[in-house]
Amino acid sequence: MFETITVNYVETFINKLKKESPMAFVSFLSGAGADQTEKSRAAFAKFKGKAEKVLLKDIDKLFIFRPGYIYPVTPRKEPNLMYIVTRFLYPLIRLFGNKVSIRSSDLAEAMFLSGFNSPSQSILENNEILDYMNS
Repeated sequence: MFETITVNYVETFINKLKKESPMAFVSFLSGAGADQTEKSRAAFAKFKGKAEKVLLKDIDKLFIFRPGYIYPVTPRKEPNLMYIVTRFLYPLIRLFGNKVSIRSSDLAEAMFLSGFNSPSQSILENNEILDYMNS
């Protein structure tokens, strides 16, 4: 199911987009650790990487965002214990620097702004997203 949603839905969407709006700009939310070689044992990394390859092959105006942990700035009911623990530990996670986490509002703003002011590269890792936001 994860592959279907992550890869097949993206392929279907991109095929339709190419027909209807071939000059469209695409921002794709991938994730840290995405593996375009598809050799990773982690399904997340393998299938996000596969989806990135599909996009890179077919879309000219593309920005791929690879955030680490996305800290939800709006309080919410967390879906499971791991999310509860991670949210609680976020102040400690931030101590590891800009490579491991990003606030949801910063990620959303960066993705929105990329449509107006293109980043200098097509794949942005967590720290590069934050650098882009501050430039």
